[in-house]
Amino acid sequence: MNSSTKDMPGSVKIAVGLLIGSLLVGVGKWLTEPVPEQYLSTRWFGVLLLGVVVTLLAALMGAVASGRRWAAVVFAVVFVVSLPSAVERQNEVGVSSLEGATLLLQTVTQLIAMLLLFRPPARVWFEAARKGRAA
Repeated sequence: MNSSTKDMPGSVKIAVGLLIGSLLVGVGKWLTEPVPEQYLSTRWFGVLLLGVVVTLLAALMGAVASGRRWAAVVFAVVFVVSLPSAVERQNEVGVSSLEGATLLLQTVTQLIAMLLLFRPPARVWFEAARKGRAA
């Protein structure tokens, strides 16, 4: 473990943990949802897409955990861009359904993680990690 990850502030540790939890909930939700009949013939595409998305998100979380500030910025952009579709889906399913409650939990979890990644202790740590890599 290098010195930058050893000195990771609690806010970044919590943010990474929240992101991992949100990702695992999303994968679990996707794996347990029934597939509509019209998509049964293309289920392989969904599995492939899920694999690509999970891999990219895991790499992004790894980059955040290793002190790469650009990864936190990319996460924030992805979160903001995907927020309208999450709100639209939330309105479709409601909060009382399991899917709606899960979606709301994931959205709030990701929002908290994003806010934690931009707090002053995290900014200082990202800068120190960048200087440590440059040295």
